[in-house]
Amino acid sequence: MRVCAKCFNDTALKAAIETNGKTGVCDITGEETRVIDTVDLSDSFDSFIGSFVESESGTPFYTKIQTDWNLFSNIHGQGVFQALLDERNSKLKLETKVEYSPSIYEAVNGWQDVKNTLINEFRYMTSNKMAKTFDIFDQAFAAHMLPLRKGTILFRSRINENGDKKPFPKDKMGAPPKQHATAGRANPQGIPFLYLSDKPETTFYEVRALFLDLLSTGSFKSNKEQKIVDFTETKSPFSFMADSSVEKGIIGELFIKAISHDLSRPMRRYDSIVDYVPTQFICEYIKYTAKADGIAFKSSLCDGVNYVIFDTDSFDCDDLVTVHKIGKVVIEEEVP
Repeated sequence: MRVCAKCFNDTALKAAIETNGKTGVCDITGEETRVIDTVDLSDSFDSFIGSFVESESGTPFYTKIQTDWNLFSNIHGQGVFQALLDERNSKLKLETKVEYSPSIYEAVNGWQDVKNTLINEFRYMTSNKMAKTFDIFDQAFAAHMLPLRKGTILFRSRINENGDKKPFPKDKMGAPPKQHATAGRANPQGIPFLYLSDKPETTFYEVRALFLDLLSTGSFKSNKEQKIVDFTETKSPFSFMADSSVEKGIIGELFIKAISHDLSRPMRRYDSIVDYVPTQFICEYIKYTAKADGIAFKSSLCDGVNYVIFDTDSFDCDDLVTVHKIGKVVIEEEVP
């Protein structure tokens, strides 16, 4: 079967078709364009389909892969996937309820094992049972390493104490000194990191501003080229096609999703600082082993992106610090 880029949403598959395809007529869309025979994608699709097993408690196959990976075109997807299953004489159908294979679940559960070990067994030493997970860390973090260019502008806010209308001076807008650095989701106590956001509005949510609060907001500019591990997007499981191991891509991306969820989880008043040991460990691993300068992750409080920068001197606060007043707070009740 010949398919074209319009059959897929997946960026890696689209790129493979554009790079390796030849001019022809797509069997799905009927258009004359660059096409590739699915035989040439067999190793990848065999590995992908083989990463799922039938399960009564699972999710319909097509729904599962679209929800988790957005693999196929919204228009042509069901036809493409059904044809791929038929080519392989697979017993799995579009509506067959599936879950990931036991080998994938075992690997991904390694993150939960790491968390439990750090909280309950070892705080400052790694154990042998954690070591097997580090290979997955290395693969996943390398795949999500992105440049943060010199001159990048990000933002940070502080709540003005006692409703003071005067903004904080710029030298008070950065990370706290070591003796005042409390434990956060990314940094241990006494080791300050610089928490920034993509836009001022994101910072208002992140500092838990309340109605009528006054906030000082500063813009920070990167004074050097940096590298960050980006937890905000899910990459294609087919990014590892050269290794003929889509399973590696699936495991790596599920790890990224799980860690991203923990990074984005809001800090609550009654949380113990021990709850943040695993994400603190991840940030130190990224800093010292992956040799990155920071991380980016989605805010759970609004449609924004947060950044944690390890070198607090790598961003400079602009001279103009502005004051904002919170005039509206929206509270939504989540019904279980």
